[in-house]
Amino acid sequence: MIVSDIDMPRTDGLTLLRQIKQRAPGLPVILLTEFEGEERRRRAAEYGAAEFITKPVDFDQLKEQLRQLPAAAD
Repeated sequence: MIVSDIDMPRTDGLTLLRQIKQRAPGLPVILLTEFEGEERRRRAAEYGAAEFITKPVDFDQLKEQLRQLPAAAD
């Protein structure tokens, strides 16, 4: 499983998500962002994000979401 921020210096989380899903479609990916944006949420879902979480992160909620994710396909 991967937890990644959307905003990164050399790439963005949506691009990373697409690359991950091409190589490992069953791998759960959670994206974090400081900016909500309905377009970002829509694209994250379209590209296969397991969750889309807005900062500040509620770590208790994040732990619960992690527990509910299916195991990645082998």
